[in-house]
Amino acid sequence: MIGPATSATSIALDQNFPLPILQCVEPYLPDIQFAHIEKIDRRLSRLDDWQVIVALWHRGFSALASNDYHMLDQYKVVTAALRTKLNLILIEGLGDDAIRATGSLLLDLSYIATHIDTHRCRIFRIKRNNPAGETGADYLNQRATRRRVSLKELVKQEQITADDLRDPLATDEPAK
Repeated sequence: MIGPATSATSIALDQNFPLPILQCVEPYLPDIQFAHIEKIDRRLSRLDDWQVIVALWHRGFSALASNDYHMLDQYKVVTAALRTKLNLILIEGLGDDAIRATGSLLLDLSYIATHIDTHRCRIFRIKRNNPAGETGADYLNQRATRRRVSLKELVKQEQITADDLRDPLATDEPAK
């Protein structure tokens, strides 16, 4: 069993987070300490969510990060978090993609860490959408509109010639 060893914000991670990735960024987050549920105590994975919250509170953790945002549908989970003042960081919609869920956690972690409150329960719900790709033509049309020129004029101004398309590394000239 392990628990927080410092005064850093201690965040327990559910089993969906790849701990090696988060441990790589820990040196850059000096006020945050991660611990994987399995490393804290293997028995935690057999408990109900509300019991995990109570057990983490007894072990001095500030927050639980999980991909299971549906735990909020359980009355006892929210009640346990309120009674223990354990903060919840829940990532919505990425439970099957551990890398994206971890990235989402990292994107908002510095903000969340400064807003974790050990005197009351805070619930941080992180929502991510899949990025919508746009075509190059769409982008050029938007750029032309912003510059107040026609698409034809923009293409003329920013034309790439056949010479421009030669491999810039296939030359005998030394790099500048």
